[in-house]
Amino acid sequence: MLTFLHFVSFLKILLTLSMGFVIKATSFISKDFEKKVKEEFGSSLGDLHLISKINEWPIFRIDVPNPTGTRTVLLGDAAHSIYPLAGQGFNMTIRDIKSLSFILDENIKAGRFPGFISAVARKGKVVHFETQGFSDLEKQIPLQKDSLFRIYSMTKPITSVAIMMLYERGLIRLEHELYRYLPEFKNIEVWESGDINNYKTRPPDNPILISDLLTHTAGFPHAPFKPIEWKSKEARIRRFEQWRSFWEPGTKFEYHPSSSMYVVAEIIERASGQHFESFVKDHILNPLQLRNTFIGLPDEQSSRALPI
Repeated sequence: MLTFLHFVSFLKILLTLSMGFVIKATSFISKDFEKKVKEEFGSSLGDLHLISKINEWPIFRIDVPNPTGTRTVLLGDAAHSIYPLAGQGFNMTIRDIKSLSFILDENIKAGRFPGFISAVARKGKVVHFETQGFSDLEKQIPLQKDSLFRIYSMTKPITSVAIMMLYERGLIRLEHELYRYLPEFKNIEVWESGDINNYKTRPPDNPILISDLLTHTAGFPHAPFKPIEWKSKEARIRRFEQWRSFWEPGTKFEYHPSSSMYVVAEIIERASGQHFESFVKDHILNPLQLRNTFIGLPDEQSSRALPI
């Protein structure tokens, strides 16, 4: 997939409560966690509402009185962690911010993640912006607030927005055959039998549609494409011409990690008359003031990028 980098992803804790049942939670909760809850909320642990599990970790609900009424807090013992619930009527306090920092720090200590950048906006203002942990765990290099992260498959929404802009302008149609825009795909065939060295293919009953690329039904989820090939028009065309569909287009879903988005990016270039990188920058990144989001890594920004 094309490599985008973004300097910070805002952490959002959006958990929806459902009706649970009341249990005695003591057996699920460690002494350290019990102590932390009492320190933070002044509440004794007794009957808690078991509402769900995350990766087999029990998550509980407890109502904590405060001067403005009762607020709901989510508690999880997986990392001896406290999850404050952001919702209607929720009042942000220093205690809540500490709880957020605590859960992230515990995940770092447990070795689940090397570091975090967390941010919380409240009523249009950033009330919390913090770095914890390391950008390079082996070298123990602290994470910085302007560190660059590779966002991998979160590039798909950006690329999809770009092609939908062309749809809105009438430059492409989702029900159109792919080969209308990329003739290289006119003669693509469907895998029928055999192995990688000796196989049999047949013409498809139906052509690949633009919509198939966006819904992961085109049929080439693992088609080979080296990111460096994107830099050469000739190299990517040669690569496209080598691809085969592994099923009848539009009849089966399988997540396409990157292949279909390279094709979408090529359509954007040909339909818009702009390089893909320029189109995204001009029509998405700049209007949204995403000044620290890049397609590829500029040399002058390399010191900010986290190692892979």
